[in-house]
Amino acid sequence: MRRAAVRLVAPERLLGTLVIEARQSGVHVLVDGLSLGVMPLEQPELALPVGRHAVEASRPGWVPYSTIVDLAYEQTLTVELDLPASTVWVGGETPFRHRW
Repeated sequence: MRRAAVRLVAPERLLGTLVIEARQSGVHVLVDGLSLGVMPLEQPELALPVGRHAVEASRPGWVPYSTIVDLAYEQTLTVELDLPASTVWVGGETPFRHRW
């Protein structure tokens, strides 16, 4: 009932919280294509509208990470980023995974 009331009266307040954590420092984080900065983030908790959100993380020399999260009303969801080191190089500056 409360969710329906919020949706009708103030849909901009239909929010959840996304918490970003990372095991490595220096990881660049994007949510829905917008840069949040480099870990550790000054503000790791984000109030976002309910629904699906894309989370991406990258760091030079490490395998990039991406996922889609589904955030519910008043939910706090934690995304823990743990990028494995990239060991596959074909030569030059370009990692193997970026050649295709």
